[in-house]
Amino acid sequence: MAAGAVAALVALVAAAALVLVGIAVHLAAVVVAFISLLICATGGWYEVPRRAVARVIAVAVVVASVAAFGTGLFFADISVWRVIFIMVLGGVPYWPRGPRSSGLAGTCAPIQRT
Repeated sequence: MAAGAVAALVALVAAAALVLVGIAVHLAAVVVAFISLLICATGGWYEVPRRAVARVIAVAVVVASVAAFGTGLFFADISVWRVIFIMVLGGVPYWPRGPRSSGLAGTCAPIQRT
């Protein structure tokens, strides 16, 4: 049990280090992508309750921010292998560890019938 916890913590630290290196190398592209997601969320927020012209403007803002997000990702020069590796490291704590790998087995008391 302790080995699994240590492996999960090591995977977390490794994934965080890879993400921080990627952010440091491509800081401007990450900032553009982050700001465009904030603008997209705001445009979506204003799209729902508004009517007519305000809704059209909000949709245009959302489309423009998604385009800016794609541009930011393009200029970030993201390594597909790095993304896959980070996703694998994120899944390490959930890998099966044996016959009772669900994490729920044996945690509940059996139902007693009267």
